[in-house]
Amino acid sequence: MAILGILLISFSFQNVYSQSKKTNYDVTPAMARKIGYYCQYNQRALSLFAMANPEQVQNRKDRAFRLLSELDKHLDCAENFIITLYYNYGVEMSYFALKDAGFTIQETDKAEAIWKKVQEKEDKIREEKEIEKRKAELSKEKDIFDLATHGGYFGFGALTVSPEITIDANDLARSIDFWKSEGLISWETSIDCSFDCVISKEGILSLARPEDEDNFNSIQKLLYNYLIHNAIVQNPASVTFKQLDTTVIVNSKATISFEQEARRLKNSIQFKAKKDKKSQRWKIINDVELRTQLNMVSKNNAEDYAEAIYYDIEGFLYSNPYFKEIEKGTYSVKADILANEIKYLIEGKVQERGHLPYSFEFECK
Repeated sequence: MAILGILLISFSFQNVYSQSKKTNYDVTPAMARKIGYYCQYNQRALSLFAMANPEQVQNRKDRAFRLLSELDKHLDCAENFIITLYYNYGVEMSYFALKDAGFTIQETDKAEAIWKKVQEKEDKIREEKEIEKRKAELSKEKDIFDLATHGGYFGFGALTVSPEITIDANDLARSIDFWKSEGLISWETSIDCSFDCVISKEGILSLARPEDEDNFNSIQKLLYNYLIHNAIVQNPASVTFKQLDTTVIVNSKATISFEQEARRLKNSIQFKAKKDKKSQRWKIINDVELRTQLNMVSKNNAEDYAEAIYYDIEGFLYSNPYFKEIEKGTYSVKADILANEIKYLIEGKVQERGHLPYSFEFECK
């Protein structure tokens, strides 16, 4: 039989359909006897029978043959076989299988009717479940709709449209450099700050808990003040309700972060610098040699890359507290170069990067 030559699906239809202790069956004793005889002499049909009746057969061949020899007394098992056959192979292929079992056209029609009755029952169950699902979704949407219309705050993950909160990261980098130069924050400070913020329907950004500001350190105060005065909020946040067929502009909330990232360049540098007695200013003595070293450091980059490092070294000598306090004289400086960026993130996702001045880990002799 061609149909049962196909690999049987490891599934018993009894997992989906139960007879719920029926006493009247559509399958006739004559049909059951044909199935019983057929399965006893066809190994693949026997396997399908065992699959259709796992509780009765219990993976035992002797039990299967006992049932099959008197299957006209176990019409439920015969009906399970028919249902499992149609479930696995469909109407057309099942027709040929039952024909091989000796079914008449009328008996085949009756078998197909058994299968269709099961399908109708399944369809009804699925439809009822779908109705219950839609009811649950509608109830959930109504709860969220009430929250939206009464001023609730929604995280970015719950929004259909998120507000755009933009910051010029390069301008922020220049501000951080200024704060360090002016001594407003420590020179060694590495930025790593997060703020739990809310954004009103009108696009006004503020802290979710205003009282948090009382405990901010100096860098947090500067960054939050920068955020409030420089962030541009566009596109109001909204939530679309599919079941209610409407969209509502809502308040939103998000964690906004600033993180500094440092990357150590491969080559270190050495140069001589002198602190002037009168002006207290530093001057690089072997600037040509230093520029040559920097060109080697930046050989795979644009020329202005090396020039930018050179100017940052000059700024470093001028602004760093260590060099401000060191006594006048000539010194040999060895330094590792760190390329720095400031990242602006919303909900942990990087929005923009700004280039901070290069920094240096140095030894001065």
